[in-house]
Amino acid sequence: MLPTITTERLRLKPIASSDLDRVHGLLILPDVRRFLCDDTVLDRAQVEGLIREAAAWCHEALACGRSLPTMRPGLGSSVCSWSPESHPGLDPISSEVEPVIALHPQAWGRGYAAEALRQAAAYARDDLHLSRLVALVDKPNLRSHRLLTRVGFEILGEGSGPKHPLRAYSLDLPKRRLDSAGVGS
Repeated sequence: MLPTITTERLRLKPIASSDLDRVHGLLILPDVRRFLCDDTVLDRAQVEGLIREAAAWCHEALACGRSLPTMRPGLGSSVCSWSPESHPGLDPISSEVEPVIALHPQAWGRGYAAEALRQAAAYARDDLHLSRLVALVDKPNLRSHRLLTRVGFEILGEGSGPKHPLRAYSLDLPKRRLDSAGVGS
């Protein structure tokens, strides 16, 4: 079972089929779909398929300890994870875990995405024992590049994407050191 994760301002819960209307409403917004959906307007059935696919991938990957929970922090946003598709020049990351964040434009610029991403990274390191996360971002998506850099992701390389060239990032998740009392640092 995937956990509910709480931050100072967010409550990150596993996504459910009951979230279809909210996720669909988010993914059809022009500013959100521009890079996340390659500016394609997805119908409800397509979004329902994405939710099912993400849930199935997370369930399968969770069994082998490689899945972040698919989460919904409210504010019309979602954080999900799955294995990035294979892209020319970026194949080495196709078996890694990628957090994907969609946030309603009214919530942009308030630090919610960074807070959710940092918490997802901590969960990946501490609970799933992953050694890194990866991310693929369309080169023109300057907001996402700034977000990843702010959280500590480093550029791995570039490759071609469906609509725009892509930049690949990785975030190393070093194991926490325990002090003599067994407390992590």
